[in-house]
Amino acid sequence: MSTLEKYKICPSCGEKNPPTVFECRNCEADLTRVRVVGPETERGAYTLVSVDRDYSYTLDAPEIVVGREAEMKEYLSAKPFVSRQHMKVSVVGPEIYIENLSATNKTFVNNTAVADGSPTRILEGDEIGLGGKIVDGARQAGAAYFVLEACP
Repeated sequence: MSTLEKYKICPSCGEKNPPTVFECRNCEADLTRVRVVGPETERGAYTLVSVDRDYSYTLDAPEIVVGREAEMKEYLSAKPFVSRQHMKVSVVGPEIYIENLSATNKTFVNNTAVADGSPTRILEGDEIGLGGKIVDGARQAGAAYFVLEACP
């Protein structure tokens, strides 16, 4: 596939698929909600967008520490379940990894806890919960929730 083409990256296996397909040609995962991206996105042009869409933060450095007293503090300072230094985000080429730094309030990806000391790759569309997860269909008020999106 040419680097100038647009494509969909499968959130399950990472395969690049033509922009018109609705199912991954490698693992058959559903791609109906996956955005079409291109080489500019692969260079790491991603943003963490709050689920309420009131705040966004562009991941423009190779390593970012996020928390109430770190990056994104202007948004996170009012979130008591978010630690002062809650998670580390690493941008490695086109890939994004997060690591939980909080001993008391965990980091979640798609409602699954991130293992301590283990960088976890996140994909576009993944929901990251800082200090909370979805319980009985509701997000916890004192936590913060973001979705990884490609920059437009």
